[in-house]
Amino acid sequence: MQGVVKLIRRHAVSVCAGGVLLSVWAPIGCGDGDSVKPASQAGAGGDAGEGGGGTSGGGGDAGAVGETCATVQFVKPIDGAKLTEADDAAGADPNSCSDGFQYDVKVFTSAADGTPATLFSGTNRVATTSVVGGFATFAKAQLSIGADALKVQVGTDASCAPARAAVTVSCAGLPACDISKPVVSATHPALNGVPVAQGGDRASAAGSPYQVAFEVTTDIEDGRPVSLQVNASSQLITALANGGKAVFAGVPLSPDGEFNVVASCQAQSGKSSKSGVATFTVDTTA
Repeated sequence: MQGVVKLIRRHAVSVCAGGVLLSVWAPIGCGDGDSVKPASQAGAGGDAGEGGGGTSGGGGDAGAVGETCATVQFVKPIDGAKLTEADDAAGADPNSCSDGFQYDVKVFTSAADGTPATLFSGTNRVATTSVVGGFATFAKAQLSIGADALKVQVGTDASCAPARAAVTVSCAGLPACDISKPVVSATHPALNGVPVAQGGDRASAAGSPYQVAFEVTTDIEDGRPVSLQVNASSQLITALANGGKAVFAGVPLSPDGEFNVVASCQAQSGKSSKSGVATFTVDTTA
């Protein structure tokens, strides 16, 4: 019997969990949407005893060295994914992208339950959630039509590297439409009251209502309309596309607080698409 125990200890053991064949060395495969935690994870200062030898998971950056940074890795979508209207998660007419493209974004993380997680698409903050059972799920997050550079930041330490996944969203010939400015990030989470001329975000003169410059990137024809909707307001702000973008010199965002902004781009064909829902925090005292 002792010889059998020694033999087991000297060889890899494989088990099957959730339709996934696992071994003590590495997973053989992982189906999309599984709750099996990936073994190829973004490093958080290295594996135990290795001192910095952590490996980077698919689509995820290696974590900053140090025990404070959790590992984070995309589960859904994976890096390089091509999403279509068949992946659209919600709406009055599902799978049509009629009210924007919505998708359940999911990452694995070693962070504790309750740790905040933030989803960025390009320069936009599009969703927030909390870690539950080793995963952070952003249900029905609205993403932009076109190329989306997704990032997920787990925790509040901006020095910890986010997980990343570059994906492409295409819906039934709808035009690309994405809010590319202003820029927010883990290190610049709020729009400030410093004038643009001094490197800040404020486009309006001091003492006047606060305004910020916006830019929308699109592939619609020059002269076609692009509109911004702030906090579901019925009053849209419109500019014309020129050279692949539409520029809004000053969009009112006051008083201080959070604002949800969506862009709509209408092509000459009559088809319109919506950008991801971008959330901006305004703090003019910063």
